[in-house]
Amino acid sequence: ELRDVPWIQYFAAGYALHGAYWHDVFGIPRSHGCVNLAPIDARVVFNWTDPPLPDNWHGINIGTDMGEGTTVNIHE
Repeated sequence: ELRDVPWIQYFAAGYALHGAYWHDVFGIPRSHGCVNLAPIDARVVFNWTDPPLPDNWHGINIGTDMGEGTTVNIHE
Protein backbone atom coordinates (compact mmCIF):
# COMPACT_ATOMS: atom_id res chain seq x y z
CA GLU A 1 0.00 0.00 0.00
CA LEU A 2 1.34 3.40 -1.00
CA ARG A 3 0.99 6.26 1.44
CA ASP A 4 0.97 10.01 0.94
CA VAL A 5 0.40 9.92 -2.81
CA PRO A 6 0.65 13.58 -3.87
CA TRP A 7 -1.66 15.76 -5.96
CA ILE A 8 -4.51 13.27 -6.47
CA GLN A 9 -7.35 14.22 -8.83
CA TYR A 10 -9.97 11.51 -9.37
CA PHE A 11 -11.65 11.39 -12.77
CA ALA A 12 -13.61 8.15 -12.19
CA ALA A 13 -14.16 5.81 -9.25
CA GLY A 14 -10.71 4.47 -8.35
CA TYR A 15 -8.92 6.26 -11.23
CA ALA A 16 -6.93 9.45 -10.84
CA LEU A 17 -4.20 11.73 -12.05
CA HIS A 18 -1.55 11.79 -9.33
CA GLY A 19 2.10 12.21 -8.55
CA ALA A 20 4.17 9.02 -8.46
CA TYR A 21 7.29 9.24 -6.30
CA TRP A 22 7.99 5.48 -6.42
CA HIS A 23 9.25 5.34 -10.03
CA ASP A 24 10.62 7.63 -12.73
CA VAL A 25 9.49 5.84 -15.89
CA PHE A 26 6.62 7.91 -17.26
CA GLY A 27 4.76 7.55 -20.55
CA ILE A 28 4.18 3.79 -20.43
CA PRO A 29 1.40 1.87 -18.66
CA ARG A 30 2.41 1.07 -15.06
CA SER A 31 -0.89 1.20 -13.24
CA HIS A 32 -4.40 -0.27 -13.07
CA GLY A 33 -5.72 2.82 -14.87
CA CYS A 34 -4.42 5.84 -13.01
CA VAL A 35 -2.27 8.40 -14.80
CA ASN A 36 1.09 8.58 -13.01
CA LEU A 37 2.85 11.93 -13.24
CA ALA A 38 6.16 13.14 -11.90
CA PRO A 39 5.28 14.90 -8.62
CA ILE A 40 6.38 18.31 -9.94
CA ASP A 41 4.14 17.87 -13.02
CA ALA A 42 1.23 16.59 -10.92
CA ARG A 43 1.45 19.75 -8.82
CA VAL A 44 1.29 21.96 -11.92
CA VAL A 45 -1.77 20.11 -13.26
CA PHE A 46 -3.44 20.17 -9.82
CA ASN A 47 -2.94 23.93 -9.49
CA TRP A 48 -4.07 24.54 -13.10
CA THR A 49 -7.43 22.81 -12.80
CA ASP A 50 -10.69 24.09 -11.32
CA PRO A 51 -12.24 24.47 -8.87
CA PRO A 52 -9.40 26.16 -7.01
CA LEU A 53 -8.58 24.74 -3.62
CA PRO A 54 -9.33 27.18 -0.77
CA ASP A 55 -6.36 28.36 1.31
CA ASN A 56 -5.14 25.85 3.91
CA TRP A 57 -7.21 23.00 2.38
CA HIS A 58 -5.64 19.83 1.01
CA GLY A 59 -8.70 18.23 -0.59
CA ILE A 60 -12.17 18.96 -1.89
CA ASN A 61 -15.13 17.03 -3.28
CA ILE A 62 -16.86 18.76 -6.15
CA GLY A 63 -20.51 19.32 -5.36
CA THR A 64 -23.23 20.94 -7.39
CA ASP A 65 -22.31 24.37 -6.04
CA MET A 66 -18.64 24.06 -7.03
CA GLY A 67 -19.09 24.14 -10.81
CA GLU A 68 -18.04 21.51 -13.29
CA GLY A 69 -14.30 21.50 -12.78
CA THR A 70 -11.79 21.24 -15.63
CA THR A 71 -12.04 18.77 -18.49
CA VAL A 72 -8.79 16.89 -19.08
CA ASN A 73 -8.66 14.60 -22.12
CA ILE A 74 -6.40 11.59 -21.59
CA HIS A 75 -5.16 9.69 -24.64
CA GLU A 76 -2.17 7.79 -25.95
